[in-house]
Amino acid sequence: MGQLGRVVELGAGDLPALQALFERCTSFFQQVQGAPPRPDEAERWLHEPVPGKAPGDRRVFGLLDDEERLIGAVDVVTDYPAARECWIGTMVVEPSIRGVGLGAWFHAQVLGWVRARGALGVQLCVPRENPGALRFWAREGYEETGSGCAGTGDQAREVVKMRLGL
Repeated sequence: MGQLGRVVELGAGDLPALQALFERCTSFFQQVQGAPPRPDEAERWLHEPVPGKAPGDRRVFGLLDDEERLIGAVDVVTDYPAARECWIGTMVVEPSIRGVGLGAWFHAQVLGWVRARGALGVQLCVPRENPGALRFWAREGYEETGSGCAGTGDQAREVVKMRLGL
């Protein structure tokens, strides 16, 4: 995949680069978790289980720039929350390069992978207090399907549920 970058599947060998990316994306973690990324954030995220799914049903992709530096990451769960639907759990892009189209390009590459697996739609949730992300996903064609609450206690926040039909 790729002209603007190179999309690769990430694994345990990519933990240092993934942790460095997360640390450059502190504002994302502040909005989503209410705190900066933990020292083990990449390891926790890379191995995060999805209830009711086998480990192989969740794939993690990275976006590398022309210097092979990790500048984006996304996780996708197949057949979740329903058959022939995919779920984007988290997508982060290097803050210093946002606004130049790489996020949209990265998303398009992921959609190619999703379509090749026969998915009929892609779903995700966005914190309501993240208007930039809501605008991004709406520009990508996602439509609001409802709202809900994610997290508990002090970490509870309202999320907007969105879906893109393929």
